[in-house]
Amino acid sequence: MVSAFQASKESLIEVTKLAHPDPAAPIVLAVDASDHHVGAVLQQRTHHGLQTFFSQKKLDPVQMKYSAFDRELLAVYLAIRHFCWALEGHAFHVESDHKPLSFALHRSSDAWSARQQ
Repeated sequence: MVSAFQASKESLIEVTKLAHPDPAAPIVLAVDASDHHVGAVLQQRTHHGLQTFFSQKKLDPVQMKYSAFDRELLAVYLAIRHFCWALEGHAFHVESDHKPLSFALHRSSDAWSARQQ
């Protein structure tokens, strides 16, 4: 019993090693939105392996009524605000599974609503 507990503690210590972001490593901000939550993962692939930092937010009742496009855009906005400490002054890529959002970010027309701007 004691050895199993000790083995569990050692496993948790190995999994939860803390590391600072590597300023030289590329940064990827992966975002996703559901009907009730938005989430983001900040990732860096370094010589130590893959480092990840996670953020999640429950949407309020008004935000739950947003379109899928607006929820995905909100996920990007909130993720950039949350991880500004790691993103500011660095090049980074945003990954989303929402195709209309990726096309909209590269279009030249100004068909944005006030909230989207």
